[in-house]
Amino acid sequence: MRYLILSITLIIISCSSIEKGLTRIPLESTGITNPYFSNPQRDYVYKASFKVYNNRFGGIFIVKKLDKNQYAIVLTTEFGHKILEFEMTNSKIEKKYILPELDKEIVVEALKSDFFILINEHQPVDEQFKQQNEKIYKSRDLYYYVEENKLTKIVSTKKRKPRVTFSFEGVTQDLAKSIQWQHHQFNFKAQLFYMGN
Repeated sequence: MRYLILSITLIIISCSSIEKGLTRIPLESTGITNPYFSNPQRDYVYKASFKVYNNRFGGIFIVKKLDKNQYAIVLTTEFGHKILEFEMTNSKIEKKYILPELDKEIVVEALKSDFFILINEHQPVDEQFKQQNEKIYKSRDLYYYVEENKLTKIVSTKKRKPRVTFSFEGVTQDLAKSIQWQHHQFNFKAQLFYMGN
């Protein structure tokens, strides 16, 4: 009986995984590139709207590529008061500043993980899938959705279930004019709108 319950549980889990409805295809590439924060000549400045549980607030979200493998990530209020600052160097993310009320280990670690997913330019690929017009590249627990040679979505998973999703719209060569950022395990959603031309 215990094995039957375990088997049914595994079937339910596998059926509800992110890979349901995807068709596995031969791997076309050994890596995937996220170009959206890759230009060191551009300041990526976004008007940000956040919803955390029932709380809403706005701000300015800034990403700047400082060097080949170095990025600054800053969130301020609309009046310029710093909410947080992180720096990513060679895939290592360091907290430089965060408001004391947000400075909880679980929050900081979630932000580090999210920022790495959002900004990391190159990721090795393990498997490839397709779904209608999309190609989906899998890199460990990350799924990169590409349509018409443009990265449209990144989904981070835990046990093949979505943990956090980044969706990109208004895409040009190295810029997404709109980014939707949503956690699936707790009530967090952010919308980022590019403020430049």
